Amino acid sequence: GAGAATAGLLFLGPLAGLGATPAGASGSYTAFVVNAYWPGSNSVTEVTGSGSSWSPGSPLTVASGDAGLIGIAVSPDGSTAYQAVGMYNEIVPIDTSTFTAGTAFSSGGTDPVQDAVTPNGQFLLVVNQGNNTLAVIRTSNTSRVKTVTVGNEALGIAILPNSSAAYITNTADNTVSVVSLVGTPTVTNTISFPDNGCKGPLGDAVTPNGKHVYVSCGNDKL
Repeated sequence: GAGAATAGLLFLGPLAGLGATPAGASGSYTAFVVNAYWPGSNSVTEVTGSGSSWSPGSPLTVASGDAGLIGIAVSPDGSTAYQAVGMYNEIVPIDTSTFTAGTAFSSGGTDPVQDAVTPNGQFLLVVNQGNNTLAVIRTSNTSRVKTVTVGNEALGIAILPNSSAAYITNTADNTVSVVSLVGTPTVTNTISFPDNGCKGPLGDAVTPNGKHVYVSCGNDKL
């Protein structure tokens, strides 16, 4: 049976994450919906359309068993989607032109929960909650991986428009790690919130001009 998608675009199936990319035609888009429930899912559904008209395709199975699908990311040029598979500590690349899965590669840590591609398309960033690291993987050669330790129960990821830094929310620490992506990945700052501020920071997002980062909080504050 289908469950309600929480992204506000459509109702499809159990949703763990969603990545979107233009489909090519003016005003038309493609969304990739993660169907995370197990058994019977572990798949990604490609949905195309615009406005109130959307059409889902056949789900693409990307893993088996209790795989733990969560985050999905799409490259800036829309050619590749990257599905994080938490229980297998790997990333499954999906060719969006043929909607086929490629060979999985290491997430650079354990229990990957979220991923994102830098705006310049050069790196895939993976938040590995199992060992509290951020893996920086070169998209042109996924065996080239650099990691940096962030905070406890790392979860959200947002990248500056110029690809120079990432902001990682640490749910258990009530902090945000600022990671420089210039050269060797390095934590340059750890942002803490006041006692009456954000608790259990979850997802985050950067404004298009890169001047502000917004963090959603488990205690209903922003």
